[in-house]
Amino acid sequence: MAKNDGGTAFPCNSPDGMEAYSGMTVRQYYKAAALQGLLANGGIYPGQAVASNVPENMAHLVGMVADAMIAEDEEAAK
Repeated sequence: MAKNDGGTAFPCNSPDGMEAYSGMTVRQYYKAAALQGLLANGGIYPGQAVASNVPENMAHLVGMVADAMIAEDEEAAK
């Protein structure tokens, strides 16, 4: 089963209104925002070991943050 990607973050239509451009997903947008915050904070997530600034760990962490945000969005929509 695929992860819920939250749908399209910034959908738009072409000038003729015929073709929709989906762009990035909400999950990708949330991941980018979370990564930006981590990098601005020196790559250290509060409460995590210094090893959290390893790129693979940061990629995993921002994915978890994005998934949690999507789950919260779904809960709030109920």
